[in-house]
Amino acid sequence: MRVSAPAITPDSAAVASNAVARRLPDLDIWMRERGLTDGEGARLFGCSRAMVNAMRRPFGHPARKEPSPALRARIVIVTDGKVRPESHVPTVAEIMQGVQ
Repeated sequence: MRVSAPAITPDSAAVASNAVARRLPDLDIWMRERGLTDGEGARLFGCSRAMVNAMRRPFGHPARKEPSPALRARIVIVTDGKVRPESHVPTVAEIMQGVQ
């Protein structure tokens, strides 16, 4: 299986310098460990490939999207709890570190 990683464009270079933007979401890590593409993730989670790609982007990336509550629940079920609902948002510590 080919792994598709979220692309970081030149426009997002400034965002990537932010501490929050550096951490990849648990969903991205889970998918990479299993060699899953965005399309395969879309089939597993019941959403579009574009949505999977947007959820896998680093925190702080302008194209990043958070899943709906229903999609979060499906992700928890499919990943057997490895990707938790709270893992779709940066922690308070990460947010505060990015402010400094």
